[in-house]
Amino acid sequence: MRKPKFFRRFDYHKSLLPNSVLAELEEGVNSIEQAVEKTGRTIGYPGWNLIYYIILSHLNPDSFNVIIETGSNVGCSTIALTQALKDSHYDGQVYSVELLPENHTRAQDNLSKAGILDLVDCRLGDSREVLKSILEEVKSVRIAFLDASHLLEDVFQEFELIYPLLEDNSIVIFDNTYQIAESHEDQRVFGALHKIKEMYGGNLINLEFVSWFTPGVAIWQKKPFPTIDTPPYLPFAATPQQTSLGSEQITETLPSKGNSGRLEQSSGEQVSPQQPVASLLGQILRYYSRWPVGVAALAIALNTGALFLSGVSQWLMVASGTLLLLLLIGHVASKADTVLQELKTVKQQNQKAIATLRKRIKAKQLKNG
Repeated sequence: MRKPKFFRRFDYHKSLLPNSVLAELEEGVNSIEQAVEKTGRTIGYPGWNLIYYIILSHLNPDSFNVIIETGSNVGCSTIALTQALKDSHYDGQVYSVELLPENHTRAQDNLSKAGILDLVDCRLGDSREVLKSILEEVKSVRIAFLDASHLLEDVFQEFELIYPLLEDNSIVIFDNTYQIAESHEDQRVFGALHKIKEMYGGNLINLEFVSWFTPGVAIWQKKPFPTIDTPPYLPFAATPQQTSLGSEQITETLPSKGNSGRLEQSSGEQVSPQQPVASLLGQILRYYSRWPVGVAALAIALNTGALFLSGVSQWLMVASGTLLLLLLIGHVASKADTVLQELKTVKQQNQKAIATLRKRIKAKQLKNG
């Protein structure tokens, strides 16, 4: 085991904390030993404020927000995330799971003192089992804070349980992400995050200098933004679905291989390696159906009109039409390198996406035996 690191702070104004009960519990605390006695093995400051503001900024005002926490400990982190729900004035419910009965009791007492127990459903038991019953009761999970057992497989199993109920923009927060284990030891949360990224993709951000002993807080999200169409003023900018072979789709469902040899999504939609290229070519054609075609038509009209004129007027018409054609040819030539580069990018992303799909298929087959 590597040397632990400590980024929990005590030199701050307690008025900054989201709930007065946390401030009371932190009063006079100047060391980790004192902190453990009064607030348990919680994330501490600035971690409490971090998860408070993350949650407050991510609750959906138009839906029922389900927040799940594993590892209540004595309820201090639960106070922070529940206070965020209360302060948002949005609909929602917090579910918090704790393994140890004495911690479970202390957590309920602290939540009652904090005035937010009515927003929390405290459950006692092994998180991997209790989560199953909770997930049968809810339709989706907006936010999850996985902070129970930090062993790699335990963390990964919790994530696998909640994954089917995560929406594209739901977030999962992990504590203790620092690589504290040596290479021959269980890689704990650090290893679980690598496994999650490999198996499920998504986006990760790691905040290194928060928490203690095993510091670090990470935030995972499946897909933060919906796919957007390419603006007309960026004719050759490839969109995510063109350059990544629908990478948003492959994170949600595991594809299978049809009789045709092409990869298929579980919805039955076939994914052909030619689709991104065809999409890009279609985009180019749509672009050139706009002003370049109009310029070419005007140039032809000018040169045709010159046939019916004579003298200076004829020469002016011919010169104008020829100049427009030269400008159009120059414009097309200047875009040739851009088009070739886009096609190259599509090909590379296509190959990468297919390799990822095959890797996930193989992983799923190995998992299912």
